[in-house]
Amino acid sequence: MQRYPSDASGDYRYLICIFIAESMENMVHPGGLLALRLALRAVADATLSFLVPAVIITILSASSSLK
Repeated sequence: MQRYPSDASGDYRYLICIFIAESMENMVHPGGLLALRLALRAVADATLSFLVPAVIITILSASSSLK
């Protein structure tokens, strides 16, 4: 069951809160470590999807200001 709306999936802070809540629940179930690993991977992917464009924009802005 999905606990958050799909349009909120872009907000990495929200994903981190979901990750913490889900991992706390799943730690007591068999396969909890696998669920924790998958949740951590999802948070890392979401974080990277925000960082990469920000770094590219910063580099392009810096290089255009040097011209």
